[in-house]
Amino acid sequence: MMLRKNIIKSGYIILTFMIFIYIIYTNLGMTFFEIFEVKTYDMRYKAMDIFEKKNREYDVVIAGVDEKSLIEIGKWPWERSIHGKLVTALTEYGVKSIGFDVSFTEEGVSKDKIDYKKNMKTIVATKYKQGIIPEQDAIELLKEINKLDTDQDYEFALALKKAKNTVIGTYNIMDIAEDISRFEYNKIYYQKSRFYKINGILDEIKEVGRTGERRVKPFEIYKIIPPIDIIAKFAYGIAPYDVGRPDIDGVLRGIVTVTKENLSNLYFPPLYLLVYLKSENLSIKDNVVLDLKNSKIDIFKDEKLYKTIPTNINGYQRLFFYGKGHTFKYISYTDIINKRVDKKELENKIVLVGYTDSAKGLYDLRVTPLDPNTPGVELHATAIQNLIDNKFMKRIEVKGEVPLLFLFGSLIIFILSIKDINLALSNILTNSVIVTYLILSYILFRKGLWIEVFYPIVVFILIYLILTIENYFLEGKEKKYIRNVFGHYISPILVEELVKKPEMLKLGGEKRELTAFFSDIQGFTSISEKMSPEELVEFLNDYLSVSTNIILEYKGTIDKYIGDAVMAIFGAPIQLENNALNACFAALEYQEKLVEFREKYKESGYPPIYARIGINSGEMVVGNMGCNIGENKKFNYTIIGDEVNLASRLEGANKMYGTYIMISENTYKKVKEDVEARLLDLARVKGKKVAVKTYELMAKKGELSQEKLKLKELYEKGLDFYFNKEWKKSKEMFLKAIEVDENDGPSKLYIKRIEEYIKNPPPEDWDGVYTFTTK
Repeated sequence: MMLRKNIIKSGYIILTFMIFIYIIYTNLGMTFFEIFEVKTYDMRYKAMDIFEKKNREYDVVIAGVDEKSLIEIGKWPWERSIHGKLVTALTEYGVKSIGFDVSFTEEGVSKDKIDYKKNMKTIVATKYKQGIIPEQDAIELLKEINKLDTDQDYEFALALKKAKNTVIGTYNIMDIAEDISRFEYNKIYYQKSRFYKINGILDEIKEVGRTGERRVKPFEIYKIIPPIDIIAKFAYGIAPYDVGRPDIDGVLRGIVTVTKENLSNLYFPPLYLLVYLKSENLSIKDNVVLDLKNSKIDIFKDEKLYKTIPTNINGYQRLFFYGKGHTFKYISYTDIINKRVDKKELENKIVLVGYTDSAKGLYDLRVTPLDPNTPGVELHATAIQNLIDNKFMKRIEVKGEVPLLFLFGSLIIFILSIKDINLALSNILTNSVIVTYLILSYILFRKGLWIEVFYPIVVFILIYLILTIENYFLEGKEKKYIRNVFGHYISPILVEELVKKPEMLKLGGEKRELTAFFSDIQGFTSISEKMSPEELVEFLNDYLSVSTNIILEYKGTIDKYIGDAVMAIFGAPIQLENNALNACFAALEYQEKLVEFREKYKESGYPPIYARIGINSGEMVVGNMGCNIGENKKFNYTIIGDEVNLASRLEGANKMYGTYIMISENTYKKVKEDVEARLLDLARVKGKKVAVKTYELMAKKGELSQEKLKLKELYEKGLDFYFNKEWKKSKEMFLKAIEVDENDGPSKLYIKRIEEYIKNPPPEDWDGVYTFTTK
């Protein structure tokens, strides 16, 4: 697999830069990408809502202040005794704990009304004693005065005292300028619900001393306004019901777990946490640790860690939403106090009291990822159920996101750097990486881990676009390079194939099974001496054009020209089904064209032009070879190796045999079914120990003339006698061959050898091998 190193380099420069931007952007708290990221967050919830089944029963039930209750009970606010009845009814139903997402910061009955009732009783009693009012009339008047209900707060408090399971919400003053003098309260009652155990508070104090700013910046208010004392005194707990501020796009995706009261400098838990603690018979004082240092809240049970609520550094908890609004069961407030509810619906449940979306005039609706009209009480219910399920939504921090960015970015860079794949495939693979990241984000989201989607996708697309553009220009340069380098040496068809599939051209050396082709003009020196320089150039151009066109026609590659000599490769850079056969057919046509070429130049008075060709097939090293030092970069696509040298020597050996196309045994084995050839010799070329069989290529299969067939038959009989040392019979056959073709060089050569062996017989162990003494 070949990779584009410059693409890898460019890719990692982009990726590193984008990761650096991400780290800086995150640490500075910038929000440009955040508005898009939270939308991908919502999309994941919507996907879950569509594809995931939600057939389950929740542990939290909502006692809804709804339209039905307003009709039956009357206009809000209701008398406190009504709330007392609710607490009493819920306790009788066997609920674990109750939470009021409602505040009771003022008396249920005005002070004037209480004073009026007291004064009226005094007046009636005085006038009775003075004898102004008869006894019976005084009794009737006192009955009517007692009908003025001024004890409803006490009735509510009495219900709370008996239940011992109810948490009341607090009203929060945000601005120091707001008048709080109208509120009367005993701070002891509400401060008992604060966080007692806080890890990291000393670090925060030191940080303020060092920098003047806090590291942890929880939700801050000026003053908590608790319920009136009589209610606060008997409530299990008192806690802020504020859910916090929405995200940048106005959507609430979490809830505040830590509220800091600036006036007292104390930290308070949220309403939902106290309601949950009561359901488990735990307390904020003994069982909870606020860990500012590690951004979490630990809950202990039996001196062991029981639950952990993950938050961000500022104590904000991302909620794991279960579905659209009204996920939890809503039971009408009035149905509970009038005992119209099956006990199974409430027994062992946690109940939250709050406004519903049907309660006209009591607006407490929030925009959440799945519903723009979610009752605020449902956020507390979701937080409690998260705690029960141990299922939270935690956002992966920078140190977790960066490795993911690097890993998936690297995969895209790797894909785009591969030379062996085309644009369509790289698109598919890149999109697969991006889709895999999206699937991973969804899978992790289901498990409560929020990883970034928007910024990483921007990074991946940016890398893809830039590297694709760079690849486009690189491919253009490669195509231009291929056309420039190979345009003159291989056929246009093969050039375009290389342009389409540059991966077929592997730079550098590699071993491949190829066929080497060498040709040279016979007696060129003497021919060239008879020509002027201009005529010689014209002649060579004409000759080389003929030879080149034939080689290219048979999908060969011109390696080089050496004067009148031509060196060609068959099988590289484009692999051929049978490169040996293409080389042989090219050689045969080469000789046919030379017949026409001789006729042309015969009229000019030049000697007849003949060319010798040597062909060998085998394993050779092929590739771009040359100089790569400094600016002196010069390469040549060529082949080297022993098999190449053998082809060159076969071309020269034609002179000895009087032939024009000599091929090796390796080549012959590959083409013998398609050509006519005869064995020339068992020869050992200079510098080699192993003898090789050489053949003369005569024609394509079935195209040999009758005269040549007769010649071949006689020649081969003579050769058989020769190798059996039957010199007389052998010579006789070669002489008959010459009668058929008086110019047959191989027959003449063997007659000459036989005459030499008759005079000087070879040794007894002679194996028929002839050793060349020259190259």
